[in-house]
Amino acid sequence: MKKIKPFVIAVIAIALVIFTNDLEAQVFKNPKFGFRIAPNIGWLKPDAKSYENDGVVFGFSWGFISEFPFEENYYLSSGFNIIFNNGKLKYPHKLNDSTGTLYRRYNLKYLELPVVMRLRAPDVSGFTFYAQLGFGGSIRLDAKAEDKFIPIDAGIVKRFEKDKISEEINFLRASLILGGGVEYEIGQSKLMLGLLFNNGITNVLKGNNTMDASIEHAGKSNFIELNIGFLF
Repeated sequence: MKKIKPFVIAVIAIALVIFTNDLEAQVFKNPKFGFRIAPNIGWLKPDAKSYENDGVVFGFSWGFISEFPFEENYYLSSGFNIIFNNGKLKYPHKLNDSTGTLYRRYNLKYLELPVVMRLRAPDVSGFTFYAQLGFGGSIRLDAKAEDKFIPIDAGIVKRFEKDKISEEINFLRASLILGGGVEYEIGQSKLMLGLLFNNGITNVLKGNNTMDASIEHAGKSNFIELNIGFLF
């Protein structure tokens, strides 16, 4: 057995080298690059007591795409996106000596690095349908808020904007990306149109409630976008 083990290890090592080289040759064969724009509808899903979603907000994203084929009809896609992901929450709040409800609109900006697996159906008259599933990792670039405070005692409603709320937003965001769409071939290039759901899986908020410090701000950001892209 002692003589067999080195032989088996050598065979496995050689097989891995051959497989890796073959995979690299396939992945870097005929890559495509392009750009994308995508209007979106975003919202926040609260995970804290007495916090409620207060509606959806329009946003936008743009970015660059890289796509690498590694098997027939299977592609690995990456790149980067600048995402304007917005949402609304309402929750109990204390302002000076007044208590009431704070209605806050979050305007969040992220740099996202997605890694997505894309599966294409066979071509039909130049049109190709696709489905995709992947992961997005984002870092916060900017965070602002628009607030409306309504006191319980029917006092004066106060409205104000906060230029920066970065200290109340976590630096990192992770998400699952899934969706589908259609591509149309234009020579060697492709026009893409699809619908994507970017589902946040990490808490984007931080800090504590001003009325009850035992309650931490908590919520996940999500958005659905209409993806329009061009690959060449």
